[in-house]
Amino acid sequence: MKITALTDYKGYFGSKWDAIPYRSGMDKDKIAAYFAENSYQCAFKKFEQVNLGEVKEGDLIIYSSTEDSDYRYKSFIEDIVLSIELSGALVIPKFVNLRATNNKVMMELLKNIVIPEQAKHLPTLYFGALNKNGIKELQYPLVVKAAGGAGSKFVFLAHNFKELIKRVKDVSYSSNISLNIKEKIRLLIHKGYYPESKYRNKFIIQKYIANLQNDWKVLVFGKKYFVLMRYNRKNDFRASGSGNFIFPSELPAGLLDFCQYIFEKLGVPNVSLDIAFDGEKFLLIEFQAIFFGSYTLTKSKYYFTMHENRWEKNYGEIELEKIYVESIINFIEQKKIEINAPKYTFYWGNDR
Repeated sequence: MKITALTDYKGYFGSKWDAIPYRSGMDKDKIAAYFAENSYQCAFKKFEQVNLGEVKEGDLIIYSSTEDSDYRYKSFIEDIVLSIELSGALVIPKFVNLRATNNKVMMELLKNIVIPEQAKHLPTLYFGALNKNGIKELQYPLVVKAAGGAGSKFVFLAHNFKELIKRVKDVSYSSNISLNIKEKIRLLIHKGYYPESKYRNKFIIQKYIANLQNDWKVLVFGKKYFVLMRYNRKNDFRASGSGNFIFPSELPAGLLDFCQYIFEKLGVPNVSLDIAFDGEKFLLIEFQAIFFGSYTLTKSKYYFTMHENRWEKNYGEIELEKIYVESIINFIEQKKIEINAPKYTFYWGNDR
């Protein structure tokens, strides 16, 4: 069975914490070899080399993303992946997951659709520009997040309306000197002209979860679950990027069951989950199904799997490329792709 893996303009595929050279992604030779061991022929191709005229219905395509500055190249990747998906290829994972990567607005919208009960537990408002009237009647404190950014960058806590406006301006400022001059001229020339907002970078406002001391980073690759517990930063409500973490041997009851539920709802081969526990229930804070850090997997000495309705801790060799390929193959086989049938069947998440 053939599978095409799309790389960035550097020829890199995926994210690997200890990659050599630095930030060069996973080892493509290893990926191809592990696919070959399972009777898959994997060929790598850059996004720029995709020819839509050669894309056939039912083609298997895996791909990665990037965290380039301002996500400029990611925007190009989105164009290519969406076009391939619209051409009938089986893009793994679906384009919507790429759109949600490093995009908290789309992430929350997708959560509303796929896991609506989580959206109720953690209410979120979405904005494409600053609108003071839209945020006047809110209960504080609130969390303000820019759509992009990792490691808690551009994530702030607001305790009142004045602080909320300041934080929203911090994350949404979009103007520049040239635009400001043009807008002032337009105001002078055109009576009744409504100038463009200076704050048009999209953002979200979320309910604040009080008294959290830590969160959980859980990486899921097929049937394998890797867990990291992250303590909050000192005198801060944020855990991501704190650098203060442990690999717990014992987990809170229900954590892995919750992660398994979320994973199956999302309908992806692998995922990174940020989970909080408010004392009563687990909450999905964020997720990434493409191009997420592998530190939790690389540094862990064990992982968890479900066996006969019980979670078991497993020790042994942990290699990112091998586990990644296993997750893709498991996903393909679980979702019943029939490549050579007159009409293929492909189940995603809740489509079953």
